[in-house]
Amino acid sequence: MNKNKRGQVTLFIIIAIVIVAAGLAAYFIYQNYQRTQLEKTPEISSLNYYIKDSLDEKIINSFILAGLQGGYSYMPPDKSLSTNFEKIPYYYYDEELLIPSLEMIEEQISKKIEQKIEEINFSTFTDIIISKGNPDVDVKIDEDKIFLIIVWPITVTLHDHTIRLDDEYNFQYSLRIKKLIEIAENLTESNIEDPGYIDLELVSYFQENNNIIITPFIIEKDILYKLDDQEFKLKNQPYYTFQFAIKNE
Repeated sequence: MNKNKRGQVTLFIIIAIVIVAAGLAAYFIYQNYQRTQLEKTPEISSLNYYIKDSLDEKIINSFILAGLQGGYSYMPPDKSLSTNFEKIPYYYYDEELLIPSLEMIEEQISKKIEQKIEEINFSTFTDIIISKGNPDVDVKIDEDKIFLIIVWPITVTLHDHTIRLDDEYNFQYSLRIKKLIEIAENLTESNIEDPGYIDLELVSYFQENNNIIITPFIIEKDILYKLDDQEFKLKNQPYYTFQFAIKNE
């Protein structure tokens, strides 16, 4: 009798597990179907396009600022040459070499993009209730490319149905920040060996072999280098500009 009861209890447990599993499976299937149907609506399709286009714009603006400010798109160092539009970092100041590492530049760009993403405005999507999470941006600088993974959780409600959009966005750009830093290192080291002297032979070498126009400016005793990459550039830009300065006492 006891064995029969134990068998019945086991059977009931198995049946309960099957029912719960079936219910959960049905729920997830329904949620997935609901999500698919909602994503097909013109409103959500338009929203997804707007998000990707806005992210692309913020990324490119951050890249441009990173170039103008010698890799520092988020917070330029105190030892910088200030102009009307940007703060150009000194790569050599008071006998100290201050060239940022690629990891530092990646972090600067990440933080700037995260800041820029917060500015994205969804006010035109009046029919959709949009809830934004905090963005997380990962930047990887390669030889002649930059890879980005942006995780940005966004939940939307439309027609009394709520879904979470795909929160991972992947971008890739052809940009030679690594090469520009290498050239900057060489030009800076040349100045250390001979302070205040612009090695035009070295400038010419890098120009001819990399399709980059290098323009040095003398500001009092300081040297400002402007590197215009003609080969790897962002869309709608004639070239990509990278700047840095050298302090000469």
